Amino acid sequence: IPRGGNPGFRNFTQVAENFHEPYVENYSLGIQREFTSRAVLEIRYVGNHEIGNFQTVNANPELAGLVANGFSSFIPAGVTPCTTVGTPGNAAGIFGEPTDRANCNFTNVRNRTNTAFSRYNGLQSEFRVAAWHGFSGAASFTYSKTLDNTSEIFGTNSGGNSVAGAQNPFDIGAGEKSLSGLDFPKIASLYVIYDLPFYKSQHGLLGKILGGYQANATYRYSSGQVYSPLTLPGFSSSCQLSFDASYYGPSTCRPFLGNPAAPIDAVGGCTNAAASDCGLADWTQLSVNGVVVPVSKSSVHWIYNEDVAAQFFKTPYGNTSRNPGVRGQNISAVNFSMFKTTNLNERVSFRLEAQVYNLFN
Repeated sequence: IPRGGNPGFRNFTQVAENFHEPYVENYSLGIQREFTSRAVLEIRYVGNHEIGNFQTVNANPELAGLVANGFSSFIPAGVTPCTTVGTPGNAAGIFGEPTDRANCNFTNVRNRTNTAFSRYNGLQSEFRVAAWHGFSGAASFTYSKTLDNTSEIFGTNSGGNSVAGAQNPFDIGAGEKSLSGLDFPKIASLYVIYDLPFYKSQHGLLGKILGGYQANATYRYSSGQVYSPLTLPGFSSSCQLSFDASYYGPSTCRPFLGNPAAPIDAVGGCTNAAASDCGLADWTQLSVNGVVVPVSKSSVHWIYNEDVAAQFFKTPYGNTSRNPGVRGQNISAVNFSMFKTTNLNERVSFRLEAQVYNLFN
């Protein structure tokens, strides 16, 4: 900004005045059953509720697009667009669009607040065996669900917390409540340690050669990570165009849902808000080549959120939730290792190791 210029024209990142550490409420109930002195089964319910998590908030929303497209009802009572010409809040946005932000004194304001929350509920089980005929190991399985309204203050542009901001800047709580980026509903693990029984005392040369072997194996399974489909800012003038482009890259506004059974990469776009099917067309052909190739709603997974679609659905905000249940690849991996320990004397031993990661890949 030139000397003497108004600093309100710059993008701001600030921290809420009462910014503080979050706190967690934990609760659990479990039972344990010992079958023998070497075998134990444990089953427990575990839950927690975290309050005051960190969240990135659009503290000075653009209102001009909502007003121009007939969505003034989405603006809370008492919040009015800035119409004072020459002020930061009335300045044109990054795409040249009118902004009419809520506060005339600033353009984009990104605020760090304690308005996020999370809930975890899980059923955890484990079966353990210790030193039974040279065998030790454990198998565990967890079935759980984690909900929150954001999983980080930053966006990942991929799984977990694809975009950090809320699509509706006036509904950052309930409107964003969905599966957490840390939600992995099914997690299983297994480890096995087995001391081979041959020549355990390692007497003589033959004992040194054939004794001291141990085999180990681990297995881990985990559900894939959830993610939100990304869209680019600029197509829906009702969304926070300048804020998203300045801070995130992708748009905070999410798409509308087509057919959940359609291929995940099948996207349609509306061409006529008055048509019964909104004039649905292949979005790739429409946006890249300007060619209208009609498609049915049953053939597309998503409907791109732009001005025509917003008019058809009568809302500027996509009806797909944050992290709408689509997941990346599951993790399923077996690791294996073999140890050979040779006792040279009472104090010194020599060990050879062979390890294989992700054995079956």
